[in-house]
Amino acid sequence: MDFFASGICRNDLFQFIENRVVKARLLSVHGAYFNSTMRFVDYCALGIRSVADAREKLASFDKKISCRDARLGKKYTSVGFDSFEVLKRLDKATAAMPYLPQKIMLDSGAFTAWTKGGSCSAEEVSNNYASFIEKSGCLFDEIFLVNLDVIPGRFGSEPTSQQVDKAGVESIKNFNLLQNRFPGRVLPVFHQGEDNAYLAKLVSLAENTSGYLCLSPRNDLAESRRIAWARDTSWMLKKTSPSLKLHGLATMGAAMSREISWDSGDSAAWIQNSGFGMIDCFVPEHLSVQRKDTFKSFRISDVAKEVTESQLLFIEEASKELGLTFDALKYDYRLRDIFNIHNRNKLAAVVGQAEKTPKQEYLL
Repeated sequence: MDFFASGICRNDLFQFIENRVVKARLLSVHGAYFNSTMRFVDYCALGIRSVADAREKLASFDKKISCRDARLGKKYTSVGFDSFEVLKRLDKATAAMPYLPQKIMLDSGAFTAWTKGGSCSAEEVSNNYASFIEKSGCLFDEIFLVNLDVIPGRFGSEPTSQQVDKAGVESIKNFNLLQNRFPGRVLPVFHQGEDNAYLAKLVSLAENTSGYLCLSPRNDLAESRRIAWARDTSWMLKKTSPSLKLHGLATMGAAMSREISWDSGDSAAWIQNSGFGMIDCFVPEHLSVQRKDTFKSFRISDVAKEVTESQLLFIEEASKELGLTFDALKYDYRLRDIFNIHNRNKLAAVVGQAEKTPKQEYLL
C-alpha cells in the first residue's frame, strides 16, 4: 500500500529530509495552497541530496539555522538547540533513501472549497495541473491527478437526490475535460452517499483510462460508518473489477488502513498531530498487548507525564532509526513531522501482511 502524505509543504531547511522519508506526496492546487505546491517543485529541482548540498543551494542556510535555534531556544529556555547537528544525524540515517518522492498525486482542492461554501473552476484546476506537470519535468516517476469532483449539497447538510444527480453529471463533465488534456492520469472520485449506478459509470471511466479510482468516505460521519462503507464498497469493486486500483481519500486512520484493501491512501494527520505535540508510532504485533499491529499516538511536547516508562523506552528505540532522541521529538515539531511520516510508511507497508514475529519486550 502506498501512503500519500498530504498537507502543506514547509519548503524549509528540513524539506530535503522530508522528501527522502516521503515515498508519495499528495499536493493541493487550490488557490490557498498552490504557491506552496509550486515552491515545492522549485525546491525539488535544486537536487539537494545531502546536508552539504543544502548548505550550498539553500539561500541564507547558516542564517536560517541560527534563527531557528534562537527561536526554539527562546521558547524552551532550558534547552540547547543545534539544528545543524540534528540535520547531519538525519542525513546519515536516511542516506540510503531516494532523494525525492517517487509518486505525486495532485488534488483539485474541491473539498477545501466546498467546506468554505465556494467552488473551483475546471479551467483553473486544469491550468494549475498543467503548470505543475510542466515545471516538474522528470523529477517524479508518476504524477496522478484527482478529478475536479463536484460534491453534492452544502457542507454539513444532507444533499437531495437532485443535487446528487446534478453533481454526478458535472463531475463526469470535468473528468472528460481533464482526461482529454491529461490522458491516463486522471482519477474519478466516488463519494459515500452516491448510488451504485453512478459508481458503475465511474468504474467504466477509470478502467478505460488511468485504471485508478478514488473512494471518498464522508468526513462528517463516525469512523465506524466510514469504515463499513469503505469496506463494503472496496470489497465489491475488488470482486467485480479486480484489476482496478483503489485510492482512499483521507483514509489513513489505523483502523481503516488495516481493514480496507486500499492500493493507496492519503492523510494529513502526520502534520496535524505534530503541531499538537504528538508523535505517531507504529507498534508491530510482537510488541503489542493486543497481539496485532497497532498505531498509537502519544502527546509528548507538553504532557510527557502521560508516557509510561515502557512507552518511553519504545519511543527512544524507534527514534534511533532516524538518528533522533525522545527529547529531540519532544521540543521540535519538524522532527515530529518526519518521525510521523516514517511510522505511517511502516503501517502502510504491513497492511494485509500476516507475518508472525517472536515476542519481544516493550509491550504497549
